[in-house]
Amino acid sequence: MRTYEPIWNALKTPLDYTASIAADPALHARIIKAVIKEKYMDKGWALLQLEDGKKYKLEYSSEGKLLNFYLVDATPLIYLL
Repeated sequence: MRTYEPIWNALKTPLDYTASIAADPALHARIIKAVIKEKYMDKGWALLQLEDGKKYKLEYSSEGKLLNFYLVDATPLIYLL
């Protein structure tokens, strides 16, 4: 298992699409980049979401040592019609 894969696996659970991690603020940029890479590498999850007509955007926020990740529904309106 890759180092940042557990964060992505927790993030993509369909209950709330959120994950949080406490880390040194100097490492936040590295963690964000790694989680974005994990999302990009997970082609199976992306294809399953595409079958459902959904598209998700990864967003994040930082509050001190806490780093929060969110998957936000970014489905274009044309797909909803």
